[in-house]
Amino acid sequence: MRKPLHERIPLLPGKHPTREHGMCAMELVAWLAGEEHTDQPECTCPVLGSVVRTFNDVVPDTDTRNRYVRPLVPRLIHTVADEATQRRRAFLALDTAVRFFAAMSLAAAGKIDAAESINALPEVTDEATAADAAAALERHGRTVHAAWWTAARAAEGHRVELWIGGVVHAARATRTWQGMRRLVESMIDLGVEIRR
Repeated sequence: MRKPLHERIPLLPGKHPTREHGMCAMELVAWLAGEEHTDQPECTCPVLGSVVRTFNDVVPDTDTRNRYVRPLVPRLIHTVADEATQRRRAFLALDTAVRFFAAMSLAAAGKIDAAESINALPEVTDEATAADAAAALERHGRTVHAAWWTAARAAEGHRVELWIGGVVHAARATRTWQGMRRLVESMIDLGVEIRR
C-alpha cells in the first residue's frame, strides 16, 4: 500500500533547490498546479503566498506544519486576484494581527485591560487606521512587538510583501496556529466572492 502524501512529501521549512530536496507549502502548491519548481507559484495571490511562506517557516515542527499549513495547500491554487482584493487580504491579515493576535498576547501576559482596549480598536483597513493601531500598540512594548512593527510598516506605505510576514510572527507570540490557519482561509475567501 502506498503511503499517504503527507508521509511521502512532508512539508519542510525554507526554500529547496529541487523537489527531491523537499518542499515547503508553496513549492507543493506549484507541484499540484503543474508549475515549475518554485516557492512563488503563478497560480497563487502574492499576498497569500507571502503569508503562507512565512507560516510554513515559522511553525516549529513537521507535525504542526502538517496539521495547520498543509490543509491550506490545495485552496491556494487559483487565488490570484486584482490589486483591490490583494489589498483587502493584506489589511484583513493586519487587522487580525492587531485586534486578535496582539490582544491575545496581552491577555496571556495578564494585561487584560490592555487586551480589551486593543481588541476594541476600529478595524484596520488602510494606512491611516494602521497608523492608529501602531500608536495604540507602541505603549505595550515587547509583548506586542510583532504586531506593532507590522502595523507601523503598513502605515508607512511599505510594499505589502515587506511587512505581511509580521502577521505570522504576531501569531507565533501565542502559538495561535489555528487562528493563523483560519485567517488564511478568510483571506482566500475574500477572492471567492470576486470570482463568482
